[in-house]
Amino acid sequence: MNRELNGHLVGDNGYPNLTYLLTPILNPGNRGEQRYNSSHKTTRNTVERLFGVLKRRFPALHYGIQFSPRRSATVVTAACVLYNYGVDLHDGGVLDDFIPDIILVHNLRIGNAAEAERQALIQNHFM
Repeated sequence: MNRELNGHLVGDNGYPNLTYLLTPILNPGNRGEQRYNSSHKTTRNTVERLFGVLKRRFPALHYGIQFSPRRSATVVTAACVLYNYGVDLHDGGVLDDFIPDIILVHNLRIGNAAEAERQALIQNHFM
């Protein structure tokens, strides 16, 4: 069974820009790069808010999971399923208005493949 997914992870500039990990552009040079950064920030803020909600609702996630990566993924998935079940039952736990501050720092550049992929994404979706 092939367990690969098509898509990208979203990270801050503390991580290098990789073909599978999209980071913001430090100094956007055109409208497409500005729109990419805006979309990246909105997406990442939503994910960060959800992580905060999950950690408050399931404290074990806040204090760290002491399992293998595979088991940890199962625990996080179960927490998401339970959270969504609670939302369906109108059990509160909706995303709050907390938006963490995003601080842009210089990221490491790893090869041209990641930069080429990010630029292709910008050309295809943000120009």
